[in-house]
Amino acid sequence: MDKQYNNKKISVLASLLDDENNDIATSAMSKLLSYGKEIGPIISEMQESPNLLIRRRIHQMQAIIKTRNNRENLSRRFHNKHSGLWRGLNELHLLWYDNDNTEILRSLRKELLEKAEIIKPSTTEKLVRLMKAMSFTCSSKGDIEPDFYCIGSVLETKVGADFIICSIARTIAYYYGWKGDIVYSRKEGYILLDSFGYKIQPKKWKINKVAGNEGYKVWNAGMLLKHAIFHLYLCAISSDSIR
Repeated sequence: MDKQYNNKKISVLASLLDDENNDIATSAMSKLLSYGKEIGPIISEMQESPNLLIRRRIHQMQAIIKTRNNRENLSRRFHNKHSGLWRGLNELHLLWYDNDNTEILRSLRKELLEKAEIIKPSTTEKLVRLMKAMSFTCSSKGDIEPDFYCIGSVLETKVGADFIICSIARTIAYYYGWKGDIVYSRKEGYILLDSFGYKIQPKKWKINKVAGNEGYKVWNAGMLLKHAIFHLYLCAISSDSIR
């Protein structure tokens, strides 16, 4: 009974999408979106409508649904230390640059792996050689620019926050069997630490043996994603562009 009642309400609301009064149509869109997955069939049916106004509003709703789904997926990753870091950073990029798409990011990743294939960074030494060869550089501490925290922008410009640069390096290296973690210390910031006790400092791409009295905290995917979104929040505040 409830489902039948909901379907009837959804149909009534959908009939308002061609209303020339924008306030009426916007209200109908908002109410339709509140039904979540229940509006899937009506969205599929109306997205090819010959009515341009209906199509435009349906596409607006699809964009809103996509953004909400991305936010929910990203939110779940915050609380899961085993979450896919690369995928999470991609989702975060698409939330900030909502005109970009997964194909753009996939193309950048493909280009990255093609270049990595030349050196095959299975060891710490090879990883450092690769990152130097590709000119990856850490941004200055305190710089508040969204491009330093969005994975697509960092892959394009080769400049980013230290923990984003470390995330890129670890992702490439894991693909070739390198073992290690992204760790943090107050003195050095974010660095890479391999399974043999050697650290990579991305600010200068130097390799050093870890001293016995040095203390580092391992940062998992959820922690790194929270850190990235915190900095993007600061970017939004500083540029008055919270949305």
